[in-house]
Amino acid sequence: MSTDRANLWIRDLNNAAYANAGGSLLAACLFGGFGAIPNGLTALYCENVANNAAYYNSLSSRGIVTDLYWWLYYSMRTQ
Repeated sequence: MSTDRANLWIRDLNNAAYANAGGSLLAACLFGGFGAIPNGLTALYCENVANNAAYYNSLSSRGIVTDLYWWLYYSMRTQ
């Protein structure tokens, strides 16, 4: 994807991470510590992908290529 589209994707990933962190806090208040685990892990994953995307996007002005897999593994490189 292009550099501009990658920046939009990074913004969306950060928003998802923040929303899941808020959901994790709410779940922890309602259900205890174990209720926060799913949203907390999702927030951590989204933030990690966003940080790596921002890093690889800054290396080149041509954008990034990201392969996301269903078992929560991803690979990323510059175009």
